[in-house]
Parts: sequence; C-alpha cells; structure tokens
Amino acid sequence: MPKATKKKKEKVEDFKKAKLKLGKGKKPASNGTDTSFKARSIALPSQKPLARALANKQAEDDGEDDGPAGEPTTAAGLTIDDVLIQLRHANAGVRREAVHHLKEVLVAGMNMGIKMGQRPGEVAKVVRAIGGLIADDDASVRKALHDFLGWYLARLPKRALSPYLGLLQLQISSALSHIFPAVRLDACKLVELLLETHPAEIVANWPTPAVTSESNASRIVPTQGDSTVFEGLRLSAGLGEEKGASTQAGFRMTPASKLIILRTIKMFIAQALRPTLDRTKNVLDAGRGPAAPLLGEFTATELSLLPPGQQWSLDAGDFALEWSAEFQPTKSRGQDGVLSDAALEELAKAYLSLHSLLLSTFMESAPSVFGPSQSAPASDDIYLNLCSVCAELECIVAQVLLGHPEFHTLSEASQLRSSLSEFLKRMTAWFPFNKDSTAASDSSAILFGLSLSYVKLASILAPKPPTVVLRSGKMAKDFGWRQRVRAIETSWKAAAQPQGKNTGAEEVAFNLASEWLEESLEPNTDVLAPPISLSAYEELLPVIWTLLLTARKDGAKEDGLRVDEAFMSGLLSLGSASGKRRVGDAFVVRLIEQHEDRFSTLPFFVPVRSALRSQIELWFSSVPRSLWEIGAKDDEATTGLLRFLLEIGRRGPLAYEAPYSLIDVKTFPALAAKLAPFFHLQHPVKGSVEGPWAKLASAKTQKLALDVARIWHTFDDTGRLDDAVSIVVQSHAWAHSYWHRT
Repeated sequence: MPKATKKKKEKVEDFKKAKLKLGKGKKPASNGTDTSFKARSIALPSQKPLARALANKQAEDDGEDDGPAGEPTTAAGLTIDDVLIQLRHANAGVRREAVHHLKEVLVAGMNMGIKMGQRPGEVAKVVRAIGGLIADDDASVRKALHDFLGWYLARLPKRALSPYLGLLQLQISSALSHIFPAVRLDACKLVELLLETHPAEIVANWPTPAVTSESNASRIVPTQGDSTVFEGLRLSAGLGEEKGASTQAGFRMTPASKLIILRTIKMFIAQALRPTLDRTKNVLDAGRGPAAPLLGEFTATELSLLPPGQQWSLDAGDFALEWSAEFQPTKSRGQDGVLSDAALEELAKAYLSLHSLLLSTFMESAPSVFGPSQSAPASDDIYLNLCSVCAELECIVAQVLLGHPEFHTLSEASQLRSSLSEFLKRMTAWFPFNKDSTAASDSSAILFGLSLSYVKLASILAPKPPTVVLRSGKMAKDFGWRQRVRAIETSWKAAAQPQGKNTGAEEVAFNLASEWLEESLEPNTDVLAPPISLSAYEELLPVIWTLLLTARKDGAKEDGLRVDEAFMSGLLSLGSASGKRRVGDAFVVRLIEQHEDRFSTLPFFVPVRSALRSQIELWFSSVPRSLWEIGAKDDEATTGLLRFLLEIGRRGPLAYEAPYSLIDVKTFPALAAKLAPFFHLQHPVKGSVEGPWAKLASAKTQKLALDVARIWHTFDDTGRLDDAVSIVVQSHAWAHSYWHRT
C-alpha cells in the first residue's frame, strides 16, 4: 500500500463517527467521571438530645436534681435508648464511646434515686445490647466492655441479672471459639469476671452431665444444666472434642495467652468443685466414732448424766448414742459434697484431656524460672505464674479424684494416678522452688504457693492409712487402750505396700515435702523472712494431718519425722490473738478428740515417748490464758475452747488412762484454778475486776462458760474458781439464777 494511502486511512479511523442505533443509549466517554451515587437513607441528626442537654444544664444551674423530663441522660442529652442504638454503630470509636455513655446514664439514674436494675426492662435491654460487643473486632471496644461489666455486675443485684445470664453465657461461649485469638482471650477475662459474681450460674451442674431418655435409650445431651462455658474454654486452649486431641490454635498460643486461658480453667474447676473441696478439708472427721452431744446450756441434772470416768461406748443404751440419734443429720457426714459416679467420670475425662497441656506447659516454663539461664523479668513472672497455675490445677483435681470413695471403680483409675504421679515427678526436679536473691520480692508468695501445691500433691498421692478393725458385741466393752494400740499395729502390718513404677518417686516426694514442711512450720528467727499467711496456714493443716497419720505407722518409733513437733513449736510461739493461733488451736482440739476416741477407725496414736505429748500438755495448760486473751474478740474461738474444756471435764479424770491418753489428769487442779481470772480477779491496784466473761457478746457463750465452771470447780482444790464465779454472778441476775439452778 502506498504511503499516502496508509496515512489517509489512519486519519479517517481517528475521527470515525460512531453510528447510533435505535433504542441504544449513548456510550460514556472513556475519560468521563462517574458522578452517580446510591444510598438507602440519609440520616439527619435530631435536635432532641441537644435540647435535653441544654435543659439539663439549665436545671443544674437552677439547683434542680433532674431535668424537666425526669429521665436520666448523659451530659450530651442522650437517653439510655439513644446510647443502646449507638452500640450498633459501624464506627468502632462510636461504639467505644457509647459504652462510656451507658455507664454515665446509669450513674445519672442512681443520682436521681433510681436503683440499679429497678427500671422495667432496663437489664434486658442492656444485656442484649452489650452481648453483641463481646466478640467485637475492635480491641478498644472489648476493653471498654470489660471495664463496664466489672463496674456494672458489682452493683447490679444478682437476682436482676439471673434471667438474662443465659443469653450472656451463650455470647461468651461463642466468643471463646472465635477465629481471632484476641477475642478468645478477652472472653476468658469475662468468664473470670462472671465467676466472681455469679459462679453458680456459670459452672451450672458441671461436671454432672444432663441425661435424657429418648427412644428407650439414655444419652447425654447438652441442656441448660450443662456448662457450655467449659467446652468453650477447652476449645480456646486448643483441645478438641476427643481427649488429648489438639487444634492448631493450641500450638500458636503465647505464654501470656496460655496463662490467661489456664487461669480461667483453674478458676472454673475450683468453683465447680468447691463443695467437694470444702468437704475434704474436714479430714479429722473421717473415721470418728459416734458424734458427741451438742454442749452448752445444760441443766444441773443433764450435766451429771455421764458419770465421771465413764467412756462413751458403742452399747445400745449408751448416753452418747442417745444424744447422737437426736442430733445426727439425715445424711451421713461423709456424703455431703461427694460427686456422683457420672460426675466423677466426666471430671476424669476432662482432666485427661488437660493433662498433656498442663505437663508440657510446666516442663516448658520451669527451666525459664528455676534454670541457670536468665530471662527478662516480665517473661519470668509469666513463666512462674504458668507453673503455679498448672500445679494448683493438678492439686485440685487430685484432691477430688483420689479422695472420692469410688475412685477405684473408674476404668481410667490407673491412668489418672499415673498422670498425677508423672506431674509430681516433674515438679520434684525443681523442688524446693527457690529463686536467686536478685528475684523480685513480690514473687515470694507465688513461690510459696507453688511449694504448697507440691506438698499437697505429695500428701494426696501418699498411701492411704488402713482401717482399724473394731471389736463388736460384748467384746466392745473391754476394748481399752491396749487393745486399740494393738489393733493399730495389726492394721499397719496387714496393710499392703503399694506397688508400681511410680512408688519410689512418690516416696521421695513425700520425704521432701515433709522436710520442707518441717522447716516452714518452725519458728523463724529471720525478721526479713515473710510469714505464712492465714489462708496458706489453713491449707497446710490437712497436709500436716496426713503426715502425722502416715508418720505414726511404725508405732513407737521415735527417730522419724518431726513435722508434729515443728507444728506445735510454731503454734506455741504465736500469740493468742493471732488468727493462725486460733486456727491452730481448733486443729489441736480436733487432733486430741481424734486420739482420745477409742472407737475411731483411723490408725492414729501418738507414741508414749514422743516429744509431741509434752508439747500438747503445754498447750493444754495454756488454754485458760488463751481464753483470757481472746475473750470477746472472737466468739467462735472462745466457744470452741469452752466446748473442749466442757467435754474433757464431763468425761472426768478416770476417762484418761496413763500413759496412753494425751490428757494428763494431774494438771486438772492447776488448770481449774487458772480459769478463775476469766470470770473475776482481785487486782492489787484496781481491786475487784470482772474478767472477760462479763464482756462476752453472746449470752449463750456466757452460759457455756458457766457450765464449764460448774464442771471444773470440782477439780479445784483451792476453791478460787468457785469464789470467782460466785462473785461475778452477783451483779447479773440471770447468771445468778443460772449458776444456782438445780
């Protein structure tokens, strides 16, 4: 093609005119701008909130308490309905501010005299509105929601929230399995918050499963009684439906997030098993004989029902059985708080699914805390708390599982005990849990709690004491101290020694725990050393009892454990006003009662040559001083000591046979004379002064003290106790008539 023809053709194509067809629209230009828009609606802001804000400001300037409408509003004039609408706003900042405005509205209502939760429909609207924010994508909104719920739940009556707690629980359960880890962690924090305010509703009937019948076959299905929260916690921890199964989320958890999840799981299980844990604390009640009568407010005839020196026996016509039949509860003492068989199996399955996670977490965290390598202080605290949470959770589950009477019937019994023993073995490698001197001081309490968990777990896994076989029938009357000591020795000899690969490790852990406990209980001369807290001291008492019981298996063996002597030495060094002294006194009272009960099935007997006997005698002689120092400060402690003295006195000196009994009857006259200042004393300067008895807040406790004086004045050769009571009752008409009653 010639060159001129080609240029002419290209020129025509550049300016070619498009041909329009009928019914077809004009094509838009390639360089044109699209100015079209689409909108569902255009919302114009209302002027009502601004008007209400101005009216409220004017009312405040005029000195009025509320606005013209009488409805609580924010400073911007927003009512609660306006705020709840903003909670569904597309902008995260608006939602966050709406949460703050919701608190502002509720505070304004309280300032107007409207109590929290009393307005009709208020709680329902608030719960429905904030439920959607639990799984909000924005972290600041979830943080504001957590702060609001912490403030709101603490002030809202529990009964007002109970009807709507199920909806909130479902929202939290959904957030626990959210795809984003941050949402799951914030949901765990909300579970902790609700466990503090509404524990019964959150744990529901867990671990008891709900059973329904369908097509003549029973199957376990989730109902309202089941706790969907625990399943959500398991999913957030990366545990699948089957035991031991894991999801990828479990492997991606950081130590901080793992700490939050495991701490929530531990708190949930502890709340669910609290009735059972409280029952297991009363270890001294196990194996006791017939219950003693409720003492106090006796008539003179009733006080003489038990002749001096008579022993409570198992005869049908015995005084103790007559009283025990009247005061015995409908359910046996050992059945309260015991899990059902289905609940026991459910708890066992839950523990087996958690065990691998707990064991791996402890093994990964312990070297960072107790190993030679140094880590950052922040991460060091996280790893230390991880070790503590895992140990506490293992201890809680072990206490409930191994303490259940039907534990041996479980098909997984051997696997459960092996798993618990394996965790104890891993802890033994780092026990005692001491850090370098450069460690932070605030971690000392966590370290002590970790050691306490180790000691408790070692005592739980210790061999159970055998049951003493008591004589029955006519032979029961002749069942004296010699027969009991012989029966205890026979029971220990007949007890089968535990067998298994973990037996040696458990014995080593038991000895280490005994040494640590002995060192912790002895009076500490180091002023800078932190003392044992009251709560930790109370948790140590069941462990002390287990060690005492197990250490006495060799009868009169003297060169054994010294936990008992360390405990008594530390107790006698405490002041009577100390909380630990009052708790320890109650423990010694129960220990003496258990020892003096000849018909107890527990093989407990203090050797005749043991140093513990002299320490108990010293404690027994100091009871009047404790009564004087405590007085009206603690009515429960005073009542406990008075009931103990009344029971000892009513049985009389002949009931305590030397050298077997812990009570030395030779101290009765001196102890009776020491009780006189508790009622009245003659001060060298002030003259006649009433004792702490006159300041007791309860008249029942005062009558109980008079009953004690009526019994113990017969042992007083000096007559000081009788004279003191006779003087003090003259100024109290009711006491005078009660003291001289017939």
